[in-house]
Amino acid sequence: MIAVGTSDAGAAGGDGCGQCMEGSLARMRYVVGPDDAGAWQVWQINSADKALGSYTTRAEAVRAAVDTAHAAGESNPDGAQVLVQSRIGQFRIEWTYGDAYPPRA
Repeated sequence: MIAVGTSDAGAAGGDGCGQCMEGSLARMRYVVGPDDAGAWQVWQINSADKALGSYTTRAEAVRAAVDTAHAAGESNPDGAQVLVQSRIGQFRIEWTYGDAYPPRA
């Protein structure tokens, strides 16, 4: 199950990835993580934790999240970021607006 927070302060407190959440609260964040059925979900945080889609593979979910974050970053002065949550709940930064787009496979 994806566990996401809506603020930098809350997310940095105890999930082991404070650096993942550094920066402006206005930055759009998209989280890719496994659901209980084994599929990969993409969630938008900062927007009532809205689910954006379900994908068969992690790679498909990451690509969809990066495409969505890239489009959001174009119109958001604070940019956008994609985080990936592992099956054991750890987060890592996968892509940040300003990185190479599309990312290398």
